[in-house]
Amino acid sequence: MNVTIPQEISTEAGTLLSTNAVDESYPLWSQGTFTRGDKVILDNSIYEVVASTTDTPPDIGSIPSLGVPASWLRLGYVNSRRMFTGTRDSVSTVDNGNITVEFTSADNYYNQIALLGLVGQSVTITVLNGADEVQQVKSISLIDAGVENWFDYFFAPFTQIESVVLSDLVYIPNGKIRVEIEGSGGLTACGRVVIGTAHTVGTINEGTTVGLLTFSRFQRDGYGHLTVNEGRTVSTASFNASVEKSLVDFTLKTLRNAGGKIALYIGAEGLEATIILGIAEEPRINYSSFTLCDLTLEVEGQ
Repeated sequence: MNVTIPQEISTEAGTLLSTNAVDESYPLWSQGTFTRGDKVILDNSIYEVVASTTDTPPDIGSIPSLGVPASWLRLGYVNSRRMFTGTRDSVSTVDNGNITVEFTSADNYYNQIALLGLVGQSVTITVLNGADEVQQVKSISLIDAGVENWFDYFFAPFTQIESVVLSDLVYIPNGKIRVEIEGSGGLTACGRVVIGTAHTVGTINEGTTVGLLTFSRFQRDGYGHLTVNEGRTVSTASFNASVEKSLVDFTLKTLRNAGGKIALYIGAEGLEATIILGIAEEPRINYSSFTLCDLTLEVEGQ
């Protein structure tokens, strides 16, 4: 089980080198008067006017002041930035094509990359040095063709693998990482790219549970008719892990550094449901034996 704090990938930080994900065609914001329904782009975010008219900048007008309602509504990041800044279900997309991005972590050392919220046929991760020489290539199929009978083989849809983790990343400082997501004729998508240094905090045991937390709201009227207001559904996990007694202090420091931040928690790479980008709550370690201690950790998806 490991924990990774995502590092910034952006053109402002000089780490996002290129992307073929095209942004929305809304105009860049400039001073003027806008009416309800107008949409603009400011600082890589999309804003929509919700007042009748406004001449307030979006980054100010989206925050209601005392007694004054907001005039702008922030809709989220532009398409090209969602895979580096949003949640796993706030995705960057390309229609009928592949997604190709290149980024660098400058002179920092990282050993893990994770791709979440994937839609496509396969993904290839290529590591290059400063001279654009290939150092490492890893290709992974995103199609789970596991079937139980011939009918399923010929007629049942394949299962989409949504998360990929490369934990043996051989990254060269001041080099590049190229991610290519191959589409399958429809929408190609990536919800989040996480690069950073993975720190091992234990080994998950039996008793670890995973689940889902829905933010949909359900209400019945007096006749029993059900109304559903659909909201997001996020992943959750209750990790039960073993930690060597000599590593308890290191484990707690690692979890403390990740506390209050969005971090990537991976129970086991082969178990996709245990890969969660989110917040951990109140880790507890029980000195249960002379050599191994019990770690309990509750994680809620972003």
